[in-house]
Parts: sequence; C-alpha cells; structure tokens
Amino acid sequence: MAIIEPVAKSGPSLGVYLVSNSLGAPQGFSHEGRRWSLSLRLRRYQHPFSLTLKDFRHDVYPGTDIPKNFSSLVHLNDPRAGDDRDVLIYMNSPLRHGGLTFYQASFGKDDTLSILQIVRNPSWTLPYISCTLVTLGLLWHFGLMLRKTLGKTI
Repeated sequence: MAIIEPVAKSGPSLGVYLVSNSLGAPQGFSHEGRRWSLSLRLRRYQHPFSLTLKDFRHDVYPGTDIPKNFSSLVHLNDPRAGDDRDVLIYMNSPLRHGGLTFYQASFGKDDTLSILQIVRNPSWTLPYISCTLVTLGLLWHFGLMLRKTLGKTI
C-alpha cells in the first residue's frame, strides 16, 4: 500500500491517491487533457528459463469437496543449463530449479488455472547440515559411552 501525490511541473499538487494491490481498479486522474492511471503491482523478476503448463489435475475424495490431489505437469525449458524436460509438481513434491522452489499452491478458473508459489530459500541445506551434525554428535557420544561401558566389563 502506498500514498502517492503527483505534482505538475508548474508546482501544484494533482491530489493524493492511495494505491494498493487490494484495490480492484487503479486510481486515476486527469492533467492537461490526458488521463493518467496509478496502480501498484508486485515486482516482476525475469528468469532465463520458462515453465509451460501442460496439464493440471484437481482430484477430490468421492462424495466430498475435500482435495485429494493438486498436481501440475509443467514443461521446463532452460537452454542455459541444457534442461528440457517435463516435471510433475504436486503437494509436498516441489520443483527445485535455478535456486528457486516451485510449490503447487492452489488452482482457479474451474480447474483450468494452476497457481504456483515460488520461493527463493538460500539456506535450504541448513536443516540437512544440522541433522548431520546432531547425528554425528549422537554417534560420538554413543561411541564414548560404549567404550566406557566395555572398559568397565573387561
């Protein structure tokens, strides 16, 4: 959300406007016979690869509206990395590519639109490193205690 006050070259304020992603339509004003439109949009990032939706599935449990499966079959094309393949993205099985993770988030427009959530998480390996360190510490401690116990019985 932002509050914007356009000012003409001659100095007078053209009004104060509220712009937000939540508003349904852009704010507008006229100046010197021209119509201007103000809107706020999310920042757009360009990437050197493309994803094309080939198929989307939304399965529900029989007799209910409870989702059983959301899945998107996408075609990944990345000429820079030499990657040209089909990938199935579904619940708890994201696509990781180019430092980004693509999750199946939702759907729309009568099951003809797939909504993916894209996350950049540079520290995604940290939990794996932490678990490895804890495992090594437990093994080391177990080894010391085993050695101590075997030393007493001999």
